[in-house]
Amino acid sequence: MNFWHKTDSDVIFYRCFRHVHFKGGGGTQTTSKNIPAQTANEASLENGLVSYDKSGLNSASGLLSQGIDAISKTYNPDWQNLGSAYNQTMSDVSNGYNDLVNGNLPTGFATARQQALNSDLTGTVGNTISSLGSRGILNSSVTNNAMNNISQNASDTLAKNYSNDLSTEANLLNQKASNASGILTNNATAENASYTQPTSLLNFASQLSTPAQNLYNTMYTGRMNSAGTTTTQNDGGASTWGAVGSVGSALIACFIGKTKVRTPRGYKQIADIKIGDAIYSLDDNDQLCIEKVLHVLSPHMRPIVEADFEDGTIIETTESQRFYTAPWFEYVGKMKKRAFTFSRDRIRLLKSSKTDKHDFVYDIVVSGRNIFFANGIAVEGYGD
Repeated sequence: MNFWHKTDSDVIFYRCFRHVHFKGGGGTQTTSKNIPAQTANEASLENGLVSYDKSGLNSASGLLSQGIDAISKTYNPDWQNLGSAYNQTMSDVSNGYNDLVNGNLPTGFATARQQALNSDLTGTVGNTISSLGSRGILNSSVTNNAMNNISQNASDTLAKNYSNDLSTEANLLNQKASNASGILTNNATAENASYTQPTSLLNFASQLSTPAQNLYNTMYTGRMNSAGTTTTQNDGGASTWGAVGSVGSALIACFIGKTKVRTPRGYKQIADIKIGDAIYSLDDNDQLCIEKVLHVLSPHMRPIVEADFEDGTIIETTESQRFYTAPWFEYVGKMKKRAFTFSRDRIRLLKSSKTDKHDFVYDIVVSGRNIFFANGIAVEGYGD
């Protein structure tokens, strides 16, 4: 009795990998084994584990779909307009401070103070002259003294009000600058908060797939190791079993928007690539050919890895991206062979480093072998 049931393994393979991004054709494996007959207890246990795996992987797939949908609904402020408005406001505030340093107040302050002073002077002078007249002492000497006193009081009042107006205007300018900064801060907070849900969903999907991966590895390893084996395998990348655990990360193999894609008309940024565009690729004999873009993946925010090559080329990508090393594909963080270039040279990866940067990333599906040239280096496109 065979340990693996074709129906079960096919179902689980579909459940797990229908959303997994496999980069390239992968390697081949030849295995010879003499596996002992399966007991009834083993068959019963296997069926239970397979059922558990199918349930877990199906749930992980559902969470993954929800996470991708949530990414498309994140809040993306118009930073260009917000920045322009902030700069204009701060320029106005700076000009206002310069006026205060030179003793200049906005026209509104001066106009209001002048009107109030004229009104006060008119009433005060009239009352003073009337009072002097009623007391029978209206003469030039007394009147002059009274008017001088009125003038001095008016000057004192005007100076005091002027000082208060300077303080008021300074407070208004401070509040204006604070409000402008608050608008930027609030938008940044809202943007970060909008990524909480999709990030959690993608993490949950990855975590949910782990028990299924471990169970499958346990079943596979335990059963296969119960007999002598002779296995040969190329270095074409992760195996089927390793890929089960990649549900959460497999969909994020992409490049930042300014990455240059080689086309018959020259370079074009990957963010500007459209369905139907003609781009350079490789045929089955690794000869240059022209293929078409079949699909464009929606941009999504991911941590960035920087790949530095010996010819000075720098590519900003994600850690699950694979590069073509002919005849296989290798992940950027595990690349041992030299990468294939547009000029048909082979160049060595000096290092790949995780950065603190998060950015929107893009990927495409290409007809033929699903290969295109990113910054002149052959890479694998997105694909199920």
